[in-house]
Amino acid sequence: MIKKIIPKISKEIREVLKKNNKGILLDIGGGASPIKGHINIDMLPLPGVDIVWNLEKFPWPLPDGCVSQAVSSHLLEHIVPFAPDPRLSGLCELLVKKKIISQKESDDYLGETKPGPIFLRLMDEVWRILKVGGTFHFVVPYAGSSGFWWDPTHINPITEITLEYFDPVGVRSINPATGESFWKFYKPKPWQIAPGTPIWSPDGNLECVLVKRAFREDGKYVN
Repeated sequence: MIKKIIPKISKEIREVLKKNNKGILLDIGGGASPIKGHINIDMLPLPGVDIVWNLEKFPWPLPDGCVSQAVSSHLLEHIVPFAPDPRLSGLCELLVKKKIISQKESDDYLGETKPGPIFLRLMDEVWRILKVGGTFHFVVPYAGSSGFWWDPTHINPITEITLEYFDPVGVRSINPATGESFWKFYKPKPWQIAPGTPIWSPDGNLECVLVKRAFREDGKYVN
């Protein structure tokens, strides 16, 4: 059984959340150019960054359902699409078992040791911190475009088809070969692809808005 890590919330962020009980606006990976009026979470301690955090370390230091709108610009193409080397989690567990490091030290340094594919886990984390009905707005260079290939740190190609794996409902989400939802393959947390999106060009960017769906008590998603 994988132990659930409870994110540690700083006093400063708790104060911001108290003042924004309808949900904060979150700029994910805003770096030195954050969006005005948004809380900026980024791995680099740059001017304008409110929460310094490695976005590939889970969970993020934000509570469930505290965000009304999340935004990211040219971030997701940098996120590792695959799972970490399983030897790392094994080594970490061994070090804890031998009491060379404590469980807290492991949690603080690595976060979850078995997060699965990092990109899917990141999308689940955005879903976790959003309120039901909250939105995730993002733009990425279209996979295969010159904008994608010019930067050697672009490692996660995304097209309009990629998004179909996150929405369990809708015509675009159905595999024409099997008649089943693409979502059933990975079963990430359920999103709705907002009407009118994605907007994309094979020679430019892909822009999308995802809306957080809810789960019912029986574990199924709500349309």
